[in-house]
Amino acid sequence: MAGKKKKLSRREQKRQKQQQKERMRRRTGWQEPEAPQMNWELLDDLRPFLNRPDLEEGLLALAELAEESGELVDEPEFESLFFPPMETLMLFAETLDENDLTAEEFAALPEELQIETFFQMMTQIMPQLLTDEFRETLLTRTETARTRFRDEGNEEKLLQTSAVQFVLEMQGDEEAEMYPGLLYMIASKTIDVGSVLIEPEDGEELSEEELQEHINAIPGFRAYLDDRLRQVRQKFIGQLMNGEIQFQLFTDAEIEEAITLLQEDEGDWTDTLGDYITQIMTAPRRVEVSARLEVVLADLPEHLEEITPFMEQAQDDLPDLQPQTPSWAFLLAALTGEINIHDSDE
Repeated sequence: MAGKKKKLSRREQKRQKQQQKERMRRRTGWQEPEAPQMNWELLDDLRPFLNRPDLEEGLLALAELAEESGELVDEPEFESLFFPPMETLMLFAETLDENDLTAEEFAALPEELQIETFFQMMTQIMPQLLTDEFRETLLTRTETARTRFRDEGNEEKLLQTSAVQFVLEMQGDEEAEMYPGLLYMIASKTIDVGSVLIEPEDGEELSEEELQEHINAIPGFRAYLDDRLRQVRQKFIGQLMNGEIQFQLFTDAEIEEAITLLQEDEGDWTDTLGDYITQIMTAPRRVEVSARLEVVLADLPEHLEEITPFMEQAQDDLPDLQPQTPSWAFLLAALTGEINIHDSDE
């Protein structure tokens, strides 16, 4: 009997299970959500894990599946998903420095140690990269991928993608000891993109044509840039129309006349303002607006640098202003914003 394993008391069994559960939660950042927030379709997909007799064991297996999800990076839904390349590369360089490593020393590490070091460093900076906007985008794409895998009958990929989504939703904004492998692979390809774009092999600055060739050669990166530009432009136009950004392009008399027209015209307000812009933007007035934009661009705050391409394009279009062009849309949004601010000041 002396060699027989002692049977644990119910209290001790419960304590050990609780410790295991806490270890799993620390590892994944898992938090039990309130019932109204649950994604019931997702839970149904994960039934093979969540219906196990030992739930903690099922959750641990699920977390491990999410950790091994790196291969999903090549799926169509995730191919064009990148972290901001320059920010990611800078954070990676800073983390190398904090770990007393140069880029050359990191590259020279044995493969296994290099992978381990990379995962450790990316775990450090992941909270800075995993913004609410990125998380929302990723969750939307995992939903799309899950639907496709379910329709295709690909149970393995369905479970893997569902595990990623489950862990992301459970982690919320909390830092975790480990993130889904998919995130590490997105970070890895993002760093590769940044390195290619700013460190050409021959050491010479890339021409515009060479830069575009590099961008087109990276799977998904052109789509990422196009999508990013659309997002920035939509946000910029929205901020102009709300008056959050103002460039004082219109005189008080023009704003007041536009307000009068809007009050008198029962038609579409965009048509009313668009026609008004076409009317007042004579050649001399376009020169004045272009000069004003030149001043604005020269002193543009750092947090607005992303909108520079749109303002430059609008400025280029001004000499031959036509409806539905970028400069016309820009002026329409700017006038709307100045009207809104004018109304609120009265």
